[in-house]
Amino acid sequence: MHAIFTQGRSVLPSLNLKTKMALVVSCLLLGTVSAVTFFSATQFEQTTKTIISTQQFALVSSLADNIDDKLRFALEALVANSRHIPQAALQGDAEVARRFLDSRHGLHSLFEDLSLLSEAGKQIAETPNLYIYENLDFSYRPYFKNALATKSPQVSEPFLAVPTDQPTIMLTVPILNQQGQVVAVLAGSLHLLEDNFLAELARQEIGQAGYLSLFNRSGTFIIHPDQERILTQDISPAASPGFDQATAGFEGTIEAFSSRGQPSLTSFKSLTAVDWILGVSFPLDAAYAAVDATRQYVLLSLIPLIVLALLVTWWIMSYLLAPLRLLTRHVAELPGKALPDRPFAGYRNDEIGSLAQTFNALMGKLSKEQAMLVEAKALAEEERAKTEAVIAAIGDALTIKDTDFKILYQNRIAEDLLGEQVGKTCHKALFKRAQPCSECALVQTFRDGQTHVMEKKLMLGEKSALVEFTTSPIRDTDGTIVAGVEILRDISVRKATEERIRKLSRAVEQSPVEIVITDTEGRIEYVNPRFSENTGYAAEEVLGQYTSTLQSDDVARPQEQAAWQAVLAGGGWRGELQHRRKDGGLYWLQASLAPIRDDAGITTHFLSTGQDITEHKLLEGQMRHAQKMEAVGQLAAGVAHDFNNILTVIIGYVGLLKLKAQKGSKLLADLELIDTAAGMGARLVQELLSFSRKKVTHPEQLDLNALVKQALNLLRQLVGPQLKIHASLNPAALSVMVDSLSLEQVLMNLATNARDAMAEGGQLTITSEQVSLGHEFTAHNGFGLPGDYALLSLSDNGRGMAAETVQKIFEPFFTTKEVGKGTGLGLAISYSIIKQHQGYIICRSEPGQGTVFQIYLPLRAEPAVQTVESENPGLQGRHLSASAIEIKEVVTSEPF
Repeated sequence: MHAIFTQGRSVLPSLNLKTKMALVVSCLLLGTVSAVTFFSATQFEQTTKTIISTQQFALVSSLADNIDDKLRFALEALVANSRHIPQAALQGDAEVARRFLDSRHGLHSLFEDLSLLSEAGKQIAETPNLYIYENLDFSYRPYFKNALATKSPQVSEPFLAVPTDQPTIMLTVPILNQQGQVVAVLAGSLHLLEDNFLAELARQEIGQAGYLSLFNRSGTFIIHPDQERILTQDISPAASPGFDQATAGFEGTIEAFSSRGQPSLTSFKSLTAVDWILGVSFPLDAAYAAVDATRQYVLLSLIPLIVLALLVTWWIMSYLLAPLRLLTRHVAELPGKALPDRPFAGYRNDEIGSLAQTFNALMGKLSKEQAMLVEAKALAEEERAKTEAVIAAIGDALTIKDTDFKILYQNRIAEDLLGEQVGKTCHKALFKRAQPCSECALVQTFRDGQTHVMEKKLMLGEKSALVEFTTSPIRDTDGTIVAGVEILRDISVRKATEERIRKLSRAVEQSPVEIVITDTEGRIEYVNPRFSENTGYAAEEVLGQYTSTLQSDDVARPQEQAAWQAVLAGGGWRGELQHRRKDGGLYWLQASLAPIRDDAGITTHFLSTGQDITEHKLLEGQMRHAQKMEAVGQLAAGVAHDFNNILTVIIGYVGLLKLKAQKGSKLLADLELIDTAAGMGARLVQELLSFSRKKVTHPEQLDLNALVKQALNLLRQLVGPQLKIHASLNPAALSVMVDSLSLEQVLMNLATNARDAMAEGGQLTITSEQVSLGHEFTAHNGFGLPGDYALLSLSDNGRGMAAETVQKIFEPFFTTKEVGKGTGLGLAISYSIIKQHQGYIICRSEPGQGTVFQIYLPLRAEPAVQTVESENPGLQGRHLSASAIEIKEVVTSEPF
């Protein structure tokens, strides 16, 4: 080396200045160009590799999300279809189960096979139909055991299916009964070598040499282009550290050896639906082919560039040094020149001036570079200040600690909370401990390189607070953890707020009143469980729906609109609303509506609360009806007594006048008419007294069936031949405590109503039976006491009545007959008689559907008298005279 240097030094003096400068400038230029080219190529290569890695990870992330979506879709499809499995199939009916599975065309497009397994693991049915494999036992299969254990939809690990020995995964959905027990399992299989969305993954091409693979945490391949490697664990840990990192939780792209030892660019992404990992492997020579081509192109283009640079430099040096050569020649000729000729005249810019200008140009360039350096330093300081400002603006205490737990940095908030601790070891300075805390989040971060969050009680100043520690690693360019960031946040207020919110949530969920929250347009966003109990709608059925779906009818809609107008105007509203249940039934609410405002006072939602007052409304209506009937009864009793006194006088004087009148005279005929009319008035008084319950009754224990049989002949004469009466009585005796005459009067009133409703003929059906009334009867009708009752029903096939008429049917003096054809007291008296016997009478009718009267009388435990002796001799015979029937019709005419 010394000899070469010495030889080079001896050669350089023999070269002229132009050549020396050309060589020096060329070398400098070539060195600069080479350095810039190398740096640019290196940066380009690193940037290109980063872009390739990022794009490859984006690809594998997109594919992983696609697989997750398809697996979830397949599971959701199984869950949705499991709700429609016939009960017979769940009880083991293979034919019903097979027909059901065959009809699931949507599932057939997702799965190769569908199976329905019993709770014991026996196969009930399978589709496509493989009858030779029915009743196989799958109880030993892990996927079946897992379905029983978790009682939730699952995706199994891959296994060899029976009997095809195909690599398979199984999606299972346990079917639970009302007690939460598994009664069956619906399973769908995906054969990894068949044509499905997982097999499509293996066939997907990644460039010209890349490929996809899917494997689980144990290293077993689920999907691989080489089908022989599916369900194998042939990954060597030493040969493929990338797979080890992936199974340990790594997600990203790394350069590592593939499972076959080939250098590859490999990306890993964990699936969320199942504990699987999707990998994309691309050979490095293929992945970086563009980078290698670019490097070769740069190297090849650098050779002509160097030659061109040398030629250009040589020419420029010759041009630039021409004045200096003249000056040198002039200087060399100075000894031979006269004094006047020594000045270098003829050039305004002599060589020294050129050198000065060159020096000044170099100094100017240096000044510019220095200015740029100062500007760059200022920018760096500005960026550092911005970074510190961002850290300071985080709002939480932030510290940076090295791997020895020495505090390297604290922001201002950390200094205010913990004091100045930079340079100190955290566990010694803050906790007075010789060793780091075993539960410390930063210890765990240094151990596994992950972000950790920990909550701990800590003394901040003089108060104890609940603090949340969040730690993250800081790595160098090699990926080695060199420090950790720890963020400390006081969460005492947040925890207290969360507890209050939890209490409020529990209160709302367990509230005895229904609660509905809507947006400002009336769309339902929340309902509590009481709402579902009242309406029969599940929460998911009404979320997003308008509250108008709950309105009962057009009559209630104006009241709903008035309520909403009140809250839209910014106020609240309270009142009664009638809503419709899912089954069509109506119920009443004591409702309150109010707006929900944000911090700015803007209405964002509306709150509706309601107490179910349906039973209260029913009881209230019954009470009003009872009060009205009592008031009318008192009025009728008073009128009847006064009218009876008047009739007594009339009948007395008529009797005296009849004694004085001559037989056959016109006066005697007129007095007979007056006497008849007075008698009819007297019977009307008796009806009024019966309605007002002033009439004395004599109840006795009788068999209801015997009483009805005895009254049948009378009823047939009463209704006439155009109306057929059919009786279907309970085989066993029905012992009741009744006044036989009063009950016969009720039967005649109802039979007369049926006759008038079927003027052109029809059939009256009388039935009796024993029934037990519970709380459901009381809740539906608004009255009644639980117990055993005798039910007597009279139904006709007449013209029926509208709902408005049925509601008023038992009101006194209400009639639909023409004037003079009914007193309007028949059904009111019947109602009063049944109430006197502690019973209930109900009317059910629809236009064109006939009418049914149901009479409930309390049953007696003792055996009843089988025969009934009527106190009225006129009722004992099987035939009545025309006048008796006429009088009875007048007395019992029904006020429809």
